[in-house]
Amino acid sequence: MVNDLIQVTSRFGAVQCGGPVTLNRLLRTLDNLTDPRVQFDNINQRFSLAVTVSSVTANDTPALWVAATRTDDPCGTWLTYRMAFHGDATPAGTFLDFPMFAQDTRSFLLSTRNCLTNKGCSRFIAFAIPKASIYAGAHVDFPYFNVDSLTAPVTHAGQPMVDSGGVSFFLAAVPDVGYKLYVLVPTPFGPLLGSRTFSSPFSKPRPARQPGTNIEVDSSDGNITSSPTFDGTRIWFTHVVDQETFPTVRYGAINLPDVTVSIGYASHSPWSDDFNPSLAVVLSPRRQTLYLNWASTDAVVAKTATSAVAVAVDAAQPLKNLFGVSTAYATGGNASGATPVRFGDYSSVSVDPTTSDCVFATQQYFDVNGSWRTRIAPLGDCGGVIIKP
Repeated sequence: MVNDLIQVTSRFGAVQCGGPVTLNRLLRTLDNLTDPRVQFDNINQRFSLAVTVSSVTANDTPALWVAATRTDDPCGTWLTYRMAFHGDATPAGTFLDFPMFAQDTRSFLLSTRNCLTNKGCSRFIAFAIPKASIYAGAHVDFPYFNVDSLTAPVTHAGQPMVDSGGVSFFLAAVPDVGYKLYVLVPTPFGPLLGSRTFSSPFSKPRPARQPGTNIEVDSSDGNITSSPTFDGTRIWFTHVVDQETFPTVRYGAINLPDVTVSIGYASHSPWSDDFNPSLAVVLSPRRQTLYLNWASTDAVVAKTATSAVAVAVDAAQPLKNLFGVSTAYATGGNASGATPVRFGDYSSVSVDPTTSDCVFATQQYFDVNGSWRTRIAPLGDCGGVIIKP
């Protein structure tokens, strides 16, 4: 079991709320929990959390938890919901794996990869939960929608968040095809999900190599594994693709007004393996900045260890390939052991709601002892923020 407790710190690294608390205690449940996601609503000034129920048996009703604070204080009271799922894509015994959590002005947006023991993970769903119901502590009911593959909910940039006129977005990367955009539209008869495909073919990446060992790290199958960002006209995304046999970060934007897609590539060096990316867009009075964050290894030429790297891009300019321009904000060692290692699986860039141009990048890397760790780093104009490794 991983990621089973929550700890709140100030912007200067001071631990709040009397120290960490387990998710089981926060939610008052005996469920086995995994894959938590936390975000902040800068309009309603509330934190929210989603975490899935693991260790599912054949007769269990699939479930995940969603919670939100009553105020802007994460140390205060949380409203908690255990969401049970029924339907063709969520039969008894389904594990709602790899939940992704995002938001727009009206809804919490989630997606999952649905797995059954001995049958694999062949179903995928996406859904929206009205914020108003959660914040009011009211009854919550919503439909879910089947999607073709692992699909990421799209979060909204801006302080306050930009509005999308009531529609919600979900985005999937499809190898050899490009991107599939799902649009959830409210109607008097309930929400409807439509989709459109954007041609921009790519190949699945191979596993990432590690220096000093033959053990490789899963670099994904080309899926988008962190939330894309809507800036008012464009949906920004990032994922990993094959680029001349190297796992390479691909980033880009779907321009909704003219229905086009633009892409660029990013790597720490010409010979690095680059994976586990995420991004955020900062809309400030001075400029529009894209922050891109990923993990990198070099097992071929420099033979360096795993690094967490990041770069800031002027989002108002045409996209370009970013090779060797990133900054390493954490370095570590190699994966240990004689079996393939699953990487830390989490990457994010979160905008600081208290300033106009500061983000916090979260990335996994292998420490010198061969186990993965989390590094949080402030990027941009963050003042005197101090984050310890």
